[in-house]
Amino acid sequence: MEKFKVFEPIYIIKRGKEIVNFFCSIYGINPNNRFSKFVKEYEKLYQNNDLPFFSSEKHIELLAGFKDFVELEMIYSSGIYKDASMSELKRLFDGNILHFGDANQTPRDLQFQFSIAALLKNNGCTVKMCEPDFIFHYDRIDYPVAAKRLSSQKKIEKRIKEAEKQISKYDNPGIIALSIENLFKQEDQIINNKPLSQSAEELDNRFINYTKQNFNKEYFNDRKYISAFFFYLSLPVCFKNSFYFGYVNRLIIVPIAPEGSCEFLKFKILGECL
Repeated sequence: MEKFKVFEPIYIIKRGKEIVNFFCSIYGINPNNRFSKFVKEYEKLYQNNDLPFFSSEKHIELLAGFKDFVELEMIYSSGIYKDASMSELKRLFDGNILHFGDANQTPRDLQFQFSIAALLKNNGCTVKMCEPDFIFHYDRIDYPVAAKRLSSQKKIEKRIKEAEKQISKYDNPGIIALSIENLFKQEDQIINNKPLSQSAEELDNRFINYTKQNFNKEYFNDRKYISAFFFYLSLPVCFKNSFYFGYVNRLIIVPIAPEGSCEFLKFKILGECL
């Protein structure tokens, strides 16, 4: 599954305020949260026609906030937040706009768990937010899903084992969902000044390059509790001298079952349909 969308400035501002106000008023979220800070800063810059210098730290921070806005909108539109505990929702809104070097990565971990579940639900799948991270219902089976953000090549095996341990407690085999964008160099976590037709292609190129560099075939062997891996990547896209921003994402499903088996074919079909 691969999608690309461009967002108009007025939409970002109005929709951002709507969503933030909803969570603050209904769930008592601190109004001085990272999503709210982004919307206010973006609106101020837009009204003053004061776009930060292209690829400057301020520009990168603005794009990071925009990416968070898009994923919060996915979470909001899916309704999966209704399954979450109050403490999880409050932690989701914690943290800084610019996540590079942020000591508190829990909000981004939750954001990934919620956004990939929202992505599946918004595409017609049935999901429920619960342990291990969420349950994905497919072909009459409830698959437990453990979602992990990867940030170091050295810790990939460790993170996969952690996820598998979570899933091993359940009766059915499960799915390990991995976010790989933090394996990228910082400059590769944004797509700069690419025409719309090339942004998705650029995302695919980075996806392929980084997975080849960082993943060994051994990671997928002897995973008796796992039916499939979901690899997910999402990046903001910016255009020179423009407040219009884009968002492109990619979900690749890798079945672990023997090739040709019913389980293998089932997840292969799912990957083609999403």
